[in-house]
Amino acid sequence: MDFTAGLMPLETALTQMLDRLSPLQDVETLPLVRCFGRIAARDIVSPLNVPGFDNSAMDGYAVRLADLQTGNALPVAGKAFAGQPFSGEWPVGTCVRIMTGAPVPPGCDAVVMQEETEQTDDGVRFTASVKAGQNIRRTGEDITLGATVFAAGQKLTVAELPVLASLGIADIDVIRKVRVAVFSTGDELQLYFDRNLEVLKAIIACAEKSAKIRKAEERAKTNMLTKSRFSFDSNGKLANCESRDASRCEIFIVEGDSAGGSAKTARNRQYQAILPIRGKILNVEKASMDKVLANAEIKTMINTFGCGFSEGYGNDFDITKLRYDKIILMTDADVDGSHIDTLLLTFLYRFMPELIYDGHVYIAMPPLFKVIPKRGEEQYLYDEKELERYRKTHTGDFTLQRYKGLGEMDAEQLWETTLDPERRVLKRVEIEDARMATEITEMLMAPRWDPPPVHL
Repeated sequence: MDFTAGLMPLETALTQMLDRLSPLQDVETLPLVRCFGRIAARDIVSPLNVPGFDNSAMDGYAVRLADLQTGNALPVAGKAFAGQPFSGEWPVGTCVRIMTGAPVPPGCDAVVMQEETEQTDDGVRFTASVKAGQNIRRTGEDITLGATVFAAGQKLTVAELPVLASLGIADIDVIRKVRVAVFSTGDELQLYFDRNLEVLKAIIACAEKSAKIRKAEERAKTNMLTKSRFSFDSNGKLANCESRDASRCEIFIVEGDSAGGSAKTARNRQYQAILPIRGKILNVEKASMDKVLANAEIKTMINTFGCGFSEGYGNDFDITKLRYDKIILMTDADVDGSHIDTLLLTFLYRFMPELIYDGHVYIAMPPLFKVIPKRGEEQYLYDEKELERYRKTHTGDFTLQRYKGLGEMDAEQLWETTLDPERRVLKRVEIEDARMATEITEMLMAPRWDPPPVHL
């Protein structure tokens, strides 16, 4: 018996079906929250400039080039913060202390990073050449008012939606979804499986596995979010701060129990919390959801932050419930410390990206060296370049101390270098290009490979 009598090849059938189809033209306008996975019907145009004003690209000093020509040290006339710009009088022959994201004062020609300066009794001395416009992000440098952010036909995913939200775009014109009709294929499918039982078994096995994974994910999520099991004050080794005012509080994610012990002793208990973690956390980019939610370190962080999380297909994240204004990653100033930072940032970017977009995530910059000259003041150095620069400029003998880890610092040293808000150096984590961030994260943390062909 010929089971294929009167039937056409699959390729021919698909070709004939596709030839009879026409692209969708119907358009509907949806709120941004309902646009995940939809296709933009028209070019999406930016309603504003990004950034909206000239601002500093890093922590440092705002200067006028004319004031630097004398080569003299410049007194500090005031400070400029992201939420509190400098508004006082800026006398000639002075500079302004400025933080990342703060508007540059009128008349500012450049921002000099603090690593290229030195403190003297007369003020701030600048140790490197300064170019006009350096370290200044100009208005509209990232996105210009009226520019096309995403072209028509772009699929809107986790890479595109945060960008549109940051621009204040509330509604999007998208292509109407395809209406799907289900029809019977006749007896040929049954006949195929009768002759290919192994294929049928493989399909059933995949379906059963998927169902088990979904149940495990839901069970893990339910267990993790049960308050009676994971309360705020029972998150393992968390040393919480006394204040409950989230705008004042900050939490340090610290590598190892040794550094955690020093940090707990050195911190300001009023507003600084310490959460030690054990080594390198799970790489969430490679792990399934049930494994992620079963990880003790990740569960502790999610419950400590208090704002929930987003796992991609369901979102209970609420940033208004965040218990700390600053989440600071404080790891060793070495390769292992950088790796742990990368794993933590991957977790935050995939599960709590709003924390990064809203400027709540920071990386602490502990020193790598301490130099003790026979004459002069002791000085902390933060990397090999600073050490090389010190060796070239310093005359006389000095003792060099290298901090292999934060645990080698005593509480006083840790406070004055890394915890003290007046003296510490923090890098705020920002995402300038969401699509590029997603691509780089996938490439570095979960490199893809093409599976070998399967012959049935």
